[in-house]
Amino acid sequence: MTTEEMISAMQKEIVGMRRRIEELEGIRDEIKARSFIIVNAKGKTRGKFGVVSDEASHLTMYDAKGNPCLMLDVSVDGTAFMTICDANGTQRTIIAVSEREGVQLRMRDAKDTEGMYIVLPPQGSPMLGLRNSNGMPVIELDALENGSPVFNMFDAQGVRRLGAMVSPQGSPMLGLSDAQEKIRTMISTAADGSPKLVMSDARGNRIWSAP
Repeated sequence: MTTEEMISAMQKEIVGMRRRIEELEGIRDEIKARSFIIVNAKGKTRGKFGVVSDEASHLTMYDAKGNPCLMLDVSVDGTAFMTICDANGTQRTIIAVSEREGVQLRMRDAKDTEGMYIVLPPQGSPMLGLRNSNGMPVIELDALENGSPVFNMFDAQGVRRLGAMVSPQGSPMLGLSDAQEKIRTMISTAADGSPKLVMSDARGNRIWSAP
């Protein structure tokens, strides 16, 4: 090998070493950016993660058709949301956790109408509710702060027609209401086991009772 060839080979080696050094220097323990977009082998977006405002962050995962499947959000006030969508991108399940409102689980049908919800406030009464296809309440179940369970049923217009509860003293009560939500019939049992039946008119006046 001539001197010129040796010099040329050394120059190529030096260039290669410089490239490797630059690549190593480009490696960082942290990557800082306002947003990231994840794509598949064909370049189609399958996920997005970024900051949508100065304090709120958002993550969305997409299916092969480009419909959102899962979304995670943290709002400015610290409320965390998880939203699960169906194959058409319709939001079907939403879970929210916040300091002010506690934990909420809400489920919707394919028409985006809420059908069921569970609410667990930071302090107060947890609630479970079912709704009909029009979004009107059908059943509600509560647990009051005093420990009393409460059960309500509604008609097709969302008017409460039946309510039942057990008092802290252990007395069960059942109330039947008219279309104006006025209790017309009340059945109860006292703590000592004594039953009672009261019927009222539309104005709330007692018209019959036993005993």
